Amino acid sequence: MNKTDSRLNWNNYFSPLIIIAIMFLIFGFAVGINAFLVPFLKKAFNITTAMSYLVTTATFSAFVLFGIPLDKIIESIGYKKSMFIGLS
Repeated sequence: MNKTDSRLNWNNYFSPLIIIAIMFLIFGFAVGINAFLVPFLKKAFNITTAMSYLVTTATFSAFVLFGIPLDKIIESIGYKKSMFIGLS
């Protein structure tokens, strides 16, 4: 493999790599913000600690509930289109 082939190969994968990195950033922020959100919800709504942690439970239960149906969507329309639909 010469230098131009490796540069073309890098250019083909750079944009999708950036898109995936941004998606991980978005989802990581959404999951990570729950740890900071729980105390504010507890004070704002005057609820118990157990009730405030239902926010975290709801976030992670979405991964469990939608995992299998989304697998079927990925199999039928493909990974790229599924990511677009999921983000929109």
